[in-house]
Amino acid sequence: MLTQDKLIQIRNFVILLAVLTLLFGIANNTHAKKAKRIETHVNDSVSLRLTGRFMHDFLVNSSVDANNESSNDWRRARLGIRAKLGDDWRVRLSGDFPDGELELRDLRVDYRAWPIHFAAGRIQEPFGLSETSNSNYLVLMERPLATAIGPDYSTGIQANTRGRNWGVSIGAFDSELAGLELTNSDRNNDKAITARGTWKAIRNDSVLLHLGASASRRKPKANRGVRFNTRPETILVSGSNISHPRILDTQEYTLTGLEFGLRHGPRLLQAEYFMADINRLTSSVSNNNPSFNGFYAQASWALTGERRRYRTRSGSFSGIVPKKELTHFDSKFWQTGAWEIAVRYSTLNLRDTDVDLDGDIDGEEGQTITLGLNWYPTGNSKIMLNTSRITEKNGRTTDSDTLIQMRAQFFF
Repeated sequence: MLTQDKLIQIRNFVILLAVLTLLFGIANNTHAKKAKRIETHVNDSVSLRLTGRFMHDFLVNSSVDANNESSNDWRRARLGIRAKLGDDWRVRLSGDFPDGELELRDLRVDYRAWPIHFAAGRIQEPFGLSETSNSNYLVLMERPLATAIGPDYSTGIQANTRGRNWGVSIGAFDSELAGLELTNSDRNNDKAITARGTWKAIRNDSVLLHLGASASRRKPKANRGVRFNTRPETILVSGSNISHPRILDTQEYTLTGLEFGLRHGPRLLQAEYFMADINRLTSSVSNNNPSFNGFYAQASWALTGERRRYRTRSGSFSGIVPKKELTHFDSKFWQTGAWEIAVRYSTLNLRDTDVDLDGDIDGEEGQTITLGLNWYPTGNSKIMLNTSRITEKNGRTTDSDTLIQMRAQFFF
């Protein structure tokens, strides 16, 4: 329920966000293109930039048992530094501390030769449109449920190149680099070869069509196997994870993904399909190897007319930059920023009815339907309101819950 304490928490954080937005935005008004940056130049060829992103979530209302919900929590509290060394070299370091404990996020070195860019360290594996998109620019508060079938950050090396209308990335990954363990997530303790290709099939003044495909061949560590596990597009409720029993006898497995994006003016339609095919050591017949899959489709519309920019090299869409930011004051009135609405359907199937994973337990299926309203006071701040219907099936029972949550975020 929306209690008085929750209202006070939401109010206080929104006030803080508003103050930061106004101060930071007004200070940068004279440098529109470089606004939202805290940067210093050591000399003509070396510069340092401080980066940060802060996202705080609030549970407005839910049908979940009170013991399984949290009224508010930090989703991301991240600080980092980026160094530019001449024309070709970049260094990036960042850490996340949403729960008060520092967790490494980025630790990478980039060499940006033309036409190939190289990266090494702890980096995002090149897989999928949603996973490779910056979390600052998400249309809804969380990435789709279906993206649980896919890698996250890992340790390795990667190469990327592009043409006028296409981009290709390929990387080799392991959980250790020179004997140093750099990976935090349970999803990434694999040796892997991962690749992604994108194609800008159509681009004119009003329409852009994006198509893409990804694949990852993965070998888990000994005695770890593989397990997909995710919360249903929220961090504020527990006990509703979509998962399956760990498959300890996994020899190797393959992830594949197909992606689609269509931008028409201020409207964006996006969809992806994912599949995981698992090869078990103890398989005596082919149908003892499980397959899982997931799919989502989402649509968004910037009511104030802004459109998301597209980057060919990364094959991704950026965020909304208001035409008239709240911090831009003229002689008549304060501007109102940008407004956006969004809707998404996402499904994840971690059940394979032809395979018995551990004797008597199969995985689960999940579905989410989410509606969203976003307000962008400036290009580096956002207030998000999401309402979701979550359905979980475990083969015997079906549970459904509704929740309303909001986020205040600020980045630079």
